[in-house]
Amino acid sequence: TVSFVPFNLYFSLLESSPRQATLGKRLFGLKVADMKSRRIDLFRAVARTSIKFLPWELGHISMMFFTNLTVIGISHQGFPFTNDTQFLTEATSLSMPTQVLAWLLLTVNILFVLLHRQKRGLYDLIAGTSVEARHD
Repeated sequence: TVSFVPFNLYFSLLESSPRQATLGKRLFGLKVADMKSRRIDLFRAVARTSIKFLPWELGHISMMFFTNLTVIGISHQGFPFTNDTQFLTEATSLSMPTQVLAWLLLTVNILFVLLHRQKRGLYDLIAGTSVEARHD
C-alpha cells in the first residue's frame, strides 16, 4: 500500500545508518546489527523491514482492496484488463485467505520472538540481523 514506502524508508535508512537505530531504538539504547554486531547495509535493512511488515501489508491489502471492491461499487468496467464480472467475486473471495495468512505470519513472528533463545524475530533470522544493546 501507499504507506509501505515511507515506513520502509524510515526503518531501512535509520537502521542502516551509522547509528543503526530508529528513534525508538535509540531511546531504549538498542541497535540493529548483523550477527557479528556490525552495521547492516541498506539492502539488508530493506529486506528486514519488508519481511517484518509483510503481515501488516497483507492485512491492509486484504481490507483495502479485496473487501472494498464491492463496497465502493466498482464494477468490472473499472478494470480494463477484464470484462468478466466473475473477477469481482474471485477478488473478494481472496480477502479471507489473505487475512488468515497475515494473522498466521504475525503469530509465527510473535512466537519466534517469544521462544527464540536470542529473542530474534523471523525477519531477523531471514535477514541475518539482531537487535542488541548499544555499547557506546
